[in-house]
Amino acid sequence: MSASLGIPPKQNFSCSGCGDCCREFPVPLSEKDIKTIDGLNWKELVAEEYRDAFFQEVPILGRQSTKVLKQRPLGAGCVFLGDDNLCKIHGQFGSEKKPYACRAFPFQFIEFENKGKQSFTSPLFVCKSVAEGSGSSLETQADELKALNRQVGQHFPVPALPAELAFSTEYNYQVALLDQLNTLMAKAIDDPELPFSKRLLIVTRFADLILSSKFKTLDHPKRANFIETLFKGTSNHVKEGKVLCPTVPPDFPERILFRQILGFRTLDHSPVFLGMGAAKVAGASLSRFLHGLWWMIGWGSMKWPWPPDGRKVSMSQILSFAPKISIDDPIVSEGLTRYFSAAFHGRKLFEINLRKRTFVSGLGLLLRQVPAIVLFARASALSRDSEAVEAEDMTRALRLADLSFGLFPFVTGLLGSVRRKALMDMRGPWFHLPWVCA
Repeated sequence: MSASLGIPPKQNFSCSGCGDCCREFPVPLSEKDIKTIDGLNWKELVAEEYRDAFFQEVPILGRQSTKVLKQRPLGAGCVFLGDDNLCKIHGQFGSEKKPYACRAFPFQFIEFENKGKQSFTSPLFVCKSVAEGSGSSLETQADELKALNRQVGQHFPVPALPAELAFSTEYNYQVALLDQLNTLMAKAIDDPELPFSKRLLIVTRFADLILSSKFKTLDHPKRANFIETLFKGTSNHVKEGKVLCPTVPPDFPERILFRQILGFRTLDHSPVFLGMGAAKVAGASLSRFLHGLWWMIGWGSMKWPWPPDGRKVSMSQILSFAPKISIDDPIVSEGLTRYFSAAFHGRKLFEINLRKRTFVSGLGLLLRQVPAIVLFARASALSRDSEAVEAEDMTRALRLADLSFGLFPFVTGLLGSVRRKALMDMRGPWFHLPWVCA
């Protein structure tokens, strides 16, 4: 990994000791992790029934397998998690003896070639502290993050991104020029002088113009300057009120797509399929379809993985009785700004080879999370019988969004190509905001 590391601004994190990460996510182990723990007197730290081995092999997507820390039943968490929600390995032997995945959480790293190797990090909003925006600034943790970035290859080698990435189903673009598009969109999202609705409009309109231009290549001496000019023109037009939010109601395929997105929130299984064999993967696929269908007809309901649990609320209840909000309300705007800023600065859309297939479909899914997050926040307030959406509701909404969409291979599988095509429409968030906000 490179010595330089891009760290997203406006992000904070300090471990709150909630223990959620130790209970909710399987912890993958590298051979180096296993050797390190084997060299410790680890058996004294776990219950007697787990002293035969601290890890197990589990399948991923029914094909590969990986070693993970053993988990206790009924959501009790990792075998090394104490009753005080603290890691016993950390307490007894220090942080450096913990598995790399534990030390790196909640951060992801990505690297690619662009005038030399560049690395970037982004925090996961499933982490309570990240979603709250609490703790110390990531910029003050640069040395620790750089050290973690340098260690990635020692534990989980990641193939380098190719020189070109799929922008759409038709065109591949040089990584450096895709990075230019990404940087400009990050600039729009970070603009503190504009309400979030206008910042989002700049991003959607700019991306739509690039997509509709059908450039076969961006690798042209004049193309980079043209892209900068196009972005400035789009920004100015939005600021001057010459570009308005799309008001066309969603068509039937778009409504189905968005209801499927919401339906993912009702799933009872892990979205990453870690530890699931082939039969369970098939069952999970059927479960996704049925839950999506349930939401399509308006009968879906919200479930909360984290306390306070609150009561279960249905779609019809949310739309009829939940407190009303706008994406420009201060609490909502602040949370959405951090969420989108982390995505762009962390180059999350560059993970397209892993889960999203194309840059545009990844952006389309990211944009549609705006109305989903709004709906989640309203649902949270209603479940608590609150008369207003508060900061804790936005925290829960951001965590749910990242859990539901940030880790899920949304455009893979039999229906993936259909969803991918629908996600190419950059007007997605504007179709749904009127009815999830009003």
